[in-house]
Amino acid sequence: MSTSPVIRVEGSADFLSGGGEMGELIRAFEWQRTSLGAPEQWPQSLRTALRILLTTHHPACVFWGPELICFYNDAYRGALGPERHPAMLGASLRQVWSETWSVMGPQIERVMSGAGATWAEDHLVMIPRFGQREEIYWTYSFSPIDDTDAASHVGGIMVLCMETTRKVRAERQLAFQLALSDKLRSLSDASEIMLTAAEMVGRQLGAGRVGYGEIESSGKSALVVCDWTAPGMASLAGEHRLTDFGMNLVRELQAGHIVRLEDGFNDPLTKDASGANVYRAIGARSGITVPLIKGGRLVGALYVHQAEPRRWTDDEVRLARETAERTWEAVERARAENALRQLNATLEQRVEDAVAQRKLWGELLDSVTALVAAVSNDYRYLAMNKAYADRFERRLGVRPQVGESLLELMKTQREQLALSGSRWSRALAGEEFTLIEPAAPSDGDPDRHFEITYTSLRDPSGRVIGAFQYAQDVTERLRDQQRLSEAEESLRQSQKMEAVGQLTGGIAHDFNNLLTGIIGSLDMMQRKLARGQQIDVNAYVSAAMTAANRAAALTHRLLAFSRRQALDPRPVHVNRLIFGMEELLRRTLGEAIALEFVEKPDLWLTRCDQNQLESALLNLTINARDAMPQGGKLIIQTSNEHLEDAHEAKLRDVMPGDYIAISVCDNGVGMSPEVMSRAFDPFFTTKPIGQGTGLGLSMIYGFTRQSGGYAKIQSEVARGTTVKLYLPRYHGEHEFSQEPDPAPVTLLPAGREEVVLVVEDEQVVRDLVVDLLAELGYRSLQAVDGPSGLAIALSDVRIDLLISDVGLPGFNGRQLADAACAHRPDLKVLFITGYAHSAAVSNDLLAPGMQMITKPFALETLAERIRDMIEG
Repeated sequence: MSTSPVIRVEGSADFLSGGGEMGELIRAFEWQRTSLGAPEQWPQSLRTALRILLTTHHPACVFWGPELICFYNDAYRGALGPERHPAMLGASLRQVWSETWSVMGPQIERVMSGAGATWAEDHLVMIPRFGQREEIYWTYSFSPIDDTDAASHVGGIMVLCMETTRKVRAERQLAFQLALSDKLRSLSDASEIMLTAAEMVGRQLGAGRVGYGEIESSGKSALVVCDWTAPGMASLAGEHRLTDFGMNLVRELQAGHIVRLEDGFNDPLTKDASGANVYRAIGARSGITVPLIKGGRLVGALYVHQAEPRRWTDDEVRLARETAERTWEAVERARAENALRQLNATLEQRVEDAVAQRKLWGELLDSVTALVAAVSNDYRYLAMNKAYADRFERRLGVRPQVGESLLELMKTQREQLALSGSRWSRALAGEEFTLIEPAAPSDGDPDRHFEITYTSLRDPSGRVIGAFQYAQDVTERLRDQQRLSEAEESLRQSQKMEAVGQLTGGIAHDFNNLLTGIIGSLDMMQRKLARGQQIDVNAYVSAAMTAANRAAALTHRLLAFSRRQALDPRPVHVNRLIFGMEELLRRTLGEAIALEFVEKPDLWLTRCDQNQLESALLNLTINARDAMPQGGKLIIQTSNEHLEDAHEAKLRDVMPGDYIAISVCDNGVGMSPEVMSRAFDPFFTTKPIGQGTGLGLSMIYGFTRQSGGYAKIQSEVARGTTVKLYLPRYHGEHEFSQEPDPAPVTLLPAGREEVVLVVEDEQVVRDLVVDLLAELGYRSLQAVDGPSGLAIALSDVRIDLLISDVGLPGFNGRQLADAACAHRPDLKVLFITGYAHSAAVSNDLLAPGMQMITKPFALETLAERIRDMIEG
């Protein structure tokens, strides 16, 4: 902490100028009656702190001296409430905040003792404010103000703070609404939907009673089918007269206004008639009522009651409103679906008696927001609801009527007629299908999407006599599915990284062995050369190169496996893929488990995401290893399979036909029938806590389903387990992406004049490249980092090629290349990197005129690439 002297100046109090209302209050305060004395005598450090306090627009306070006398500005004043403003000014902090001193006191005393500043984010503080105890969240810092006269050299504390209550509540409300949507989506009974939503709102708000009332057609009474109550609160289930609650309140609801009562016994809205008495009778002292308006009429309301007076926040009212809307939409959906099921079940009778029944079903369907219509075999309307007619009229300018021809009404809209007519024709031909499409431009909201289902209408004999359409807004559901898809992608990546983590021990062991071979060969060469002995250089170099190449292959395999990437289905030769993974799988199993690969020589191709298939095989290998703690044998077998049984194919939800099969079989502990039946369930695991997520097999199952195949398990306790993956046969050609091995390049000086700038922070690699350039006959310039490389690139010296590492001190290789190319537009760039090539390319590292080579590389490969770029 600084111990510079604090200057005390007697003179003007101009440092208290400005500051709005709080500036005036501070200047008018009788400070002479406090231990601080007149402002003209205050120390300079306090003056400076108060000057900052009064000029900043950020909420701030200053606590000064042993008594911690309080100062605060206008921005902080709004968070205090009438209980502390203006009483807090000039008062002792311990007295003003006595009820929260147990929380903040230790922090303040720590700062005052000279221990340094403190910081807290979204910290909960329970304080009385505006007449009631509130949950308030703060992000704040306590910073010391120097004063050498104080025992700890700290004269006071500067507080910068911000109330984050609304942010914290918004985050909670978002999580609540997502949970509510997920819960309601699985329900189909209207009463169950209302009760579930009421309970979730009640527990979220800490309310005493929550329920829905539906207004009968006359508008005079409301029926509560069910509601949720906390212990001690009675249910309001039953019928209630609206006038009993006060006409002023009813009129507010009929106008579509949300009613917020902080004290229903004394509120103007409940004073007329018997409103206040009714609230006493039902034990509701405060509450929120959200009206539900349909077609300009009050059709229902969500009510939230509390037995005590309560000041409802805007966030709590918003949560109630959003819940009411979501719940009512779910109720309408459930009722519409039930109505449509009844319509389809009794279609023949309704067609024969259409006139008598039309009014009944018309009123029912008109109450839902989904678009519903039915046509006969000659495309004439049998029925439609108001929502369908309104949208038809809005889009085409004419309102359809029962009995009119759909084709005639749409004959002037050729494109719309062709699209709609083809869909109705499919349904009238007996096809049942569902499609999702965006809203039309005329609807004014292109981001919304509708799910449209077409179903054939049949008489008892099965003859098609018409078709009907049901369209509902599924925008929120699609957004939820998008969020779920993103979560699944994250889970896939986490599974891969979990597998990589389990490989770490084995990989480290193998790398130590490989490094021993490299270091030992080089060390032996160095020792013998130092003694002047004749040595077989080729033997030692060959041994070191063999070990280094094996290490490089292992590194590239691990980088390619762990890289995050989107699903990319391609033709895959499974036998070659497994052979490529053999070394990785053996290291996963360890020395106690034997690995055998039984291949089908003429195995068909399949089409899938190669990275996901590798992940699946590695996860199965890890599971098999864990099932054989005492050692054993793992067999991976491939075969061609033909699924002919249409019934079995339907049960597995796949198409009959050709499949390639991959069996992973171990002789481990096996599974009981109960465990085997749940093996593919997400989050189900028999491993101890911390040793498995329960997602491995479920992700493998999901991968096979996404690829058009399936998976099955056979297991027996103490005998072992076989997991068999079926992937559909691909009839196209395999896409070979592997580059051919580079031809040897003769490293002979060519006596050329070209100049190559080499920027590499690793000296060994830089020297290697420079030596190679000398043997090729090129001149070279060297730099060890980005700034020094750029200085050379911006000079006037000749440079024909820039060779740069990607990761450089100062700034990276791409930034260096961009700056150099801006000065030399025709400059060619060759990057060298230790990262996987495909990962670097996917990150848009390469621009036109740029190429890349990955470490480690053969000298022949680098030489060929340099010559091609300079001479090409």
